[in-house]
Amino acid sequence: MKYLKTIFALLAVAFIVTGCSSRKDASKSNFKRVINDYYAKHCIIVEAGVSSFPVVKQTDGLAAYGIEKLNALADAGMLTVRDTVVEKRVSYGRATKNFPAKVFDISEKGKKFYSENSIVGFGTYQKGFCAGTLKVDEVTSFTEPNNFSGFTVSNVNVKSSPKKVHVWARDEGISEAFPEIARKIQEPHTETHPLILMDKGWMHYHDFQVQ
Repeated sequence: MKYLKTIFALLAVAFIVTGCSSRKDASKSNFKRVINDYYAKHCIIVEAGVSSFPVVKQTDGLAAYGIEKLNALADAGMLTVRDTVVEKRVSYGRATKNFPAKVFDISEKGKKFYSENSIVGFGTYQKGFCAGTLKVDEVTSFTEPNNFSGFTVSNVNVKSSPKKVHVWARDEGISEAFPEIARKIQEPHTETHPLILMDKGWMHYHDFQVQ
């Protein structure tokens, strides 16, 4: 009887050990955890379409391209705006003309949401305002882990939805000027994330690039 109890105890231990998953496993649970960690560190960025502030933007003609995004951010309280004029040469000679323009700068409120180092993938960065964060609802599929430039990688497809959205990001003007942002913060959507296998387990490829 004692012998049988010992056997059962060993079998139970073996079941527990073999039943425990590793962080290196290509599994939906591991991938969901990694992508949620990535979402927690990298918010939904609303790009203003300019490289730095303050910025002077002409209000008419081709030079006004993209001003609707700046106006929307100003209406949402992320930017300050004031009227000005810009002097431009109007011919190959020395003649110049004043054109109506606006000066946009980050507001005190906007400074709380502005981010310069949110990575979006493959070594590129965004500068903009943090609208909120996402969460993974479901890992729908993933590619079989394969070799890419000496690393094991897998592309993971997920359904994501908003976890936290700041009030200003739901402004009607923001939704009109930034339809992609509106889609992300208002409804579940699909995304694909590249993950890479490291010594301690899987990590997001975008985070790997900035190590």
